[in-house]
Amino acid sequence: MYKLRTNNSCGPDGLGFAVGNFNPKFGLDPRLNQAQIVNNSERIQKLVDLAWGIQDIKKFFNLGDTPLNAFSALEKMKVPHEIISFRDILSGRAIKGQTLILIHNIGKDAEVRSIFTEMAKFIRTNLEEDWIVFESLVRIGDTVQVRCFFGDGTIKQMRSETLDKMMNSGIVRCAYVVGRGSHKVSFWAKLWGRITGKFY
Repeated sequence: MYKLRTNNSCGPDGLGFAVGNFNPKFGLDPRLNQAQIVNNSERIQKLVDLAWGIQDIKKFFNLGDTPLNAFSALEKMKVPHEIISFRDILSGRAIKGQTLILIHNIGKDAEVRSIFTEMAKFIRTNLEEDWIVFESLVRIGDTVQVRCFFGDGTIKQMRSETLDKMMNSGIVRCAYVVGRGSHKVSFWAKLWGRITGKFY
């Protein structure tokens, strides 16, 4: 289950959940038998924290939770991953429990728009971010809805248009699949992400 350990730990917690879904025996000594595996998800989370450079999750702060931090941790663990776009998600390229999506708080538009309400919305959108994990696509007639695991332990369903807006309204935009692709992000992709905030 994807459940946050702190209010700020969605990146490493989501990554631990996805790595566990990709390979439940990740990092396990092959000499151990199944009966000796105790609380495997906690063990995987400790490996993710170590690769991320987290000493104490209670002291972890949002500024250390960027796509580049996640990619660096995946590279250290030699876990393959692939950056994907919103269109890739809708076309079925996302994998259940292994695809992380960065979303932004889009809130509601103010009734009276001014420079101050627009600035407040911009700040809120870019500071209030969360990593969610893809669960499935649901087709209802002509519409597509997306189900995702949220860090509060729930699965929520939203219209694809809502997810598109939540993914693409902030400066930093990213979605990636754990368990497919290379275990390295190219220098150019990292540079483009640093300059534009867009990782797809």
